[in-house]
Amino acid sequence: MIAIKLITFSLLLGSALAAQSTTTSPGFTPASDTLLGLFFDGNTFVASGSHKELSQVSIPPKLALEKRTHATNYLSLMVDPDVFYLNVTYTFLHWLSQDLAIGDHSSFPRFPFILTNTSANLAEYISPGPQAGDTHRYVYLLFNQPKGFNITDAPYDTDVYTRLSFNLPSFIQENGLGDPVAGNYFLATNTSSK
Repeated sequence: MIAIKLITFSLLLGSALAAQSTTTSPGFTPASDTLLGLFFDGNTFVASGSHKELSQVSIPPKLALEKRTHATNYLSLMVDPDVFYLNVTYTFLHWLSQDLAIGDHSSFPRFPFILTNTSANLAEYISPGPQAGDTHRYVYLLFNQPKGFNITDAPYDTDVYTRLSFNLPSFIQENGLGDPVAGNYFLATNTSSK
């Protein structure tokens, strides 16, 4: 009887730890178990699920990896899945960057492979800005960029409404991105009163 209880406890503990190991927000898909290094203000590391002040995340972060993958180039994006507008919840695209390559080794011991952008962003960085009193999740995903990847019709920089109705699953499928190779997220609250 004790052995059965121990096995049951071990299975439950393993399931709980596996559920906590994701580096993207719980329940958010797609998910990744590999942590993407996010560094704001030079060297300020973002721990997965941490809370950041809006002033701390006003410029794009540096991105870094713990280890190389087989990819030559990477694509990264940042989304806010918590935008509530006209009684509907939307995913807002904050940043979309292609042609990221591993550059020089970083000074971050855990994340030695810094990613450098070798072309223009498909969607320039828009810093987090939830409505007054609201807390939102900001999710970063990194994908291996497929060979020959090319988006010729990317209205994301000029059309805020296209960013507001960004369909992440469709974007991933239409561009053959597969599963993310790394991810991270943080929470940010607008402390202004409503």
